[in-house]
Amino acid sequence: MLLSSDHTLQPEENMNEQHTSLAATVAAIEAAFDGRWGVWLSDTGWWWATRTNALTAEERTAGCVPFIHADNADELADRIRQQDELGRPHLQGP
Repeated sequence: MLLSSDHTLQPEENMNEQHTSLAATVAAIEAAFDGRWGVWLSDTGWWWATRTNALTAEERTAGCVPFIHADNADELADRIRQQDELGRPHLQGP
């Protein structure tokens, strides 16, 4: 993060800034997948996502899982995409 020389962040400002950035990242990921996934960052530093709808038997058979985790937000988004791809064959039909 680049700071201007005339302003030093106080710890509270830095926490608020981080919270705002985190909330924006979570909202962006959830919006990118049309709300099909709920996203959060755990206290342990893992990024998690859970499906907002129950899996069908076909989706489970295809390898879909209800929860996924990743080291960072970009990796989580990639894993969500992979999960969405697994669930698509039953939607596309023959």
